[in-house]
Amino acid sequence: MNRRILCISAVLGSILALSLSTLAQPVSGQFGGLGRATNVGMLIRNGEFLTMIEATADQKTALGKIAEEYFPPRTAGAAPGVGGAQRMTPERQKEMWGKIDETLKTDGAKLKKFKEIYFQMATFPTMIPGGIDGSPATGGLNSVALDEWILAALDLAVEQKVKIAAIVAARSAELRPQDGSSGMTMEQRGPIYTKYGDQIRALLTIEQRAKAGILAAFAVEVRTKLGIEQQAGWKIVWEENFDKDDVIDPAVWSKIPRGSSDWNRHMSSHDPLYDVKDGKLILRGMVNPGLPGDNAPFITGGIFSKDKKGFHRGRIEISAKFGDARGAWPAFWLLPFNNERWPDGGELDIVERLHDEAIAHQNVHSYYTNRLGKKEPRTSATAPIRNGEYNTYGIELHPDRVVFLVNGKPTNAYPRIDAPAEEKQFPFDKPFYLLLDMQLGGSWTGPPNPDHLPVEMHIDWVRFFEWK
Repeated sequence: MNRRILCISAVLGSILALSLSTLAQPVSGQFGGLGRATNVGMLIRNGEFLTMIEATADQKTALGKIAEEYFPPRTAGAAPGVGGAQRMTPERQKEMWGKIDETLKTDGAKLKKFKEIYFQMATFPTMIPGGIDGSPATGGLNSVALDEWILAALDLAVEQKVKIAAIVAARSAELRPQDGSSGMTMEQRGPIYTKYGDQIRALLTIEQRAKAGILAAFAVEVRTKLGIEQQAGWKIVWEENFDKDDVIDPAVWSKIPRGSSDWNRHMSSHDPLYDVKDGKLILRGMVNPGLPGDNAPFITGGIFSKDKKGFHRGRIEISAKFGDARGAWPAFWLLPFNNERWPDGGELDIVERLHDEAIAHQNVHSYYTNRLGKKEPRTSATAPIRNGEYNTYGIELHPDRVVFLVNGKPTNAYPRIDAPAEEKQFPFDKPFYLLLDMQLGGSWTGPPNPDHLPVEMHIDWVRFFEWK
């Protein structure tokens, strides 16, 4: 794509001029030369995109007809790009954009949203590579390249922009080889990116850092959903598909033993609580059938990767479906691999779901949040889920933030801030182990209803991604 990336190191006046004026331009004028025409075809065919812009049924139909006219399915042996139909000349592009304009012009909000999302496609070729949010990139974890969209979205003050521009200029000068060589290695660049990335983050408010994390994750989501080619991105490096019937891989997982906390007081190794079949892990909660020597009224199944597999600096996603029961409390979450005591070592709740609610709860716990009672930056989020269906729950683990996701959409970004070390504000840049467990009862849910049991949750897969 003709990406029009605008780094902060570019002329500051251009940034200020472009930050808000871009979306005021007509669609055809703004986008006529920004992207391959086929990306537009993918866009207006994509149900996720149409939902994003809240298109009406009539608008969806009209956009579908435009897609068929300009991007018919490619026939066997036809050249790629425009389905083997007429070549997408500048005249046809202009004509196509005119029809899109006509379809959406009656609703300014939808047209603006269309422009915003397409503009994200054009300006995020590598998912905001190394932005001030600290997102990983080929250039290092703390690169400071930004485009005008994220600048405008963060609502940076002029003073912040001036200072950031100066920092970027200093970084560029340090990265520029002085001996005429082709450049530094990644290992040499890393400390430089870190140094200047820390300086930039120090200029941002807590709210700006959190928003930058959300924007970075959203950019990844848009490009991934729309099937746009990526030079860099999240790549699966490990996955658990539960594809061996009746086998829970002992090299990765162990059954969670019983404890005295709300969440594990009913844990049991009783075989009927666990099942692996048809590529799914099934964990159950039930009334205790009278197990010898076990006086717990209820029993539940759960597994964890403690002392076996850790996760650090990457993205975890879990596809699962939850059953309904009063008092049910299924959860996927992370605890420190080094078994550091709670809450000092931190806890990250990828999802907790209560009873039969169509809501996912996601939370951050630490000494800072639980002992000191600090609730800023925002420590929790909720998001709607589809009851009775598989939903995907995720978390991104970055050196300077964690980002929570539900069905690929970011819900909250919790950043590292400049807090005293003794407050232990961000104990999350280290390996964690994963817990997958069915829970029943406790102070949050109240007592289970025995008439609703047994209850199950089905886990389709667990995946871990790293940035490549």
